[in-house]
Amino acid sequence: MAETLRGNLSDTINELNKLLLLSVSEEEDTRLRQLRRVYKNLWEETILKDLQANAAELQPAIASLQEARQAAVEAVQDSQKVAGAIDKAVKAAKAVDKIVQTGMGLLA
Repeated sequence: MAETLRGNLSDTINELNKLLLLSVSEEEDTRLRQLRRVYKNLWEETILKDLQANAAELQPAIASLQEARQAAVEAVQDSQKVAGAIDKAVKAAKAVDKIVQTGMGLLA
């Protein structure tokens, strides 16, 4: 079965939720909660868009989501990596937004 944008968004959201369970700083907690809302909106937009699962333009966003998910997994094991995981999650969200074009003005 091919990797899908929606499936990778769901997997990344699940890993971000695990990070929220850690004792993180207030700033990281706020950013993770913002990211979770952004990812939820992006996930909903993928439902509304008619995206072809195997379209070449989806591949960079899928790869970016996979990197973000892996960074979150690593951050769960090493809390020193939370900031890097957040940065990768923001980058992935921007890559997905290029495709679904929400115009949300994503996190900087």
